[in-house]
Amino acid sequence: ALSYPLIDIGEGRGPDGWSLTAGARAGFDFGRDSDDSSTLNGFDDISASLLAGGFLRATSGVIGMNIEAGQDVLNGHNGFNADISIGTFIPPGVLVDNLTIRPALTLSWADKNYTQAIYGVTAQQAAASALPQYDLGEGFHRASASLITGYQIDDLWALNGIVSYREYIGDYRDSPILQAPDGATSDVFMLLGISRRFGR
Repeated sequence: ALSYPLIDIGEGRGPDGWSLTAGARAGFDFGRDSDDSSTLNGFDDISASLLAGGFLRATSGVIGMNIEAGQDVLNGHNGFNADISIGTFIPPGVLVDNLTIRPALTLSWADKNYTQAIYGVTAQQAAASALPQYDLGEGFHRASASLITGYQIDDLWALNGIVSYREYIGDYRDSPILQAPDGATSDVFMLLGISRRFGR
């Protein structure tokens, strides 16, 4: 995803500060290939999507809120999706020297175009596959808990880690696609990397 701030105001971040940042955002989704799963036999591929929209980030003290939203403009899933997150920031020295920790909780909302494309089964798809028809509408479809950490090795180098657990919720969790033998109603994403700062 790429974002560009258009509004950036506040008294600074930290225990005694507040901030508000908002702007334009574009996010990319690679889509879904029906050949990747026998469950999706008879389904068309979902092509790549470009979510054009915006973001808003606000902090008050050590609490922060983030909203990212966008509408697909590439005719992939043709849907609108929004992620609403709340989290906090634990600065270096509180638990471990040079270690920052950012835990967050996220709820994801989407319109009918998105949920039906990702979780739903149309009558035509049901006739071509072993899955029953399943119709869905708009709503909150996923909840996530994430932990982002950064350890500053020296002035230039840092280790970065992300762990995210996602759980599909509500009627979307009961989707025949997720309930299939090769489906899953939850997943875990992990990343470990190293970064270098350039310039001042």
